[in-house]
Amino acid sequence: MVVVGGGFIALEFATIMDGLGTDVTLMYRGDLFLRGFDDDMRTHLKEEMENNSGIDLKFNTDPKEIRKQDDGSFLVIDQDGNEVECDSILYATGRKGKIDGLNLESAGVHTENSFIPVNEYSQTNVP
Repeated sequence: MVVVGGGFIALEFATIMDGLGTDVTLMYRGDLFLRGFDDDMRTHLKEEMENNSGIDLKFNTDPKEIRKQDDGSFLVIDQDGNEVECDSILYATGRKGKIDGLNLESAGVHTENSFIPVNEYSQTNVP
């Protein structure tokens, strides 16, 4: 199984499937998963997953093509041409926030598309 993503949902499903005996490859486009979380915790979790799970962690990896093969399996090809064969693929790459209709601009809350940026204390620009 290939899991694409680096958030807590991707990691949760990757570890569940690994625990059930599935061969799992986790592909994440960034340097280290769980962006926005504490860096020490992210590094520790990466080390624990490398040492205590069967999950093949692939950072700086972006799937560019998925081919369904004649036997029903899939071939995932990344941006460098590396290939991973699997029986299933789970994309857990995030979602668009539903902020339409909240009238945030009237309160002066800064938004970036559907994202509401916050500081290190999870405060918007209008604390």
